[in-house]
Amino acid sequence: MKQLFFVAILALLPFLALVGLVYLFVRGIFTVTSDWRLAQEVKQIRKESEQRRRQQNRDASV
Repeated sequence: MKQLFFVAILALLPFLALVGLVYLFVRGIFTVTSDWRLAQEVKQIRKESEQRRRQQNRDASV
């Protein structure tokens, strides 16, 4: 019985390691895409802010 237990654990270890690696890979991909989307939003906000600043400068000079 003890031997079966240890054999089962030894058989599960590579599977669990593989599942862990897949999880880390998927989480990494999610993080990269999330950061990319955030960077796109920041670019858009900067663009809108610059446009608003230019508009305010035009209005102030008129």
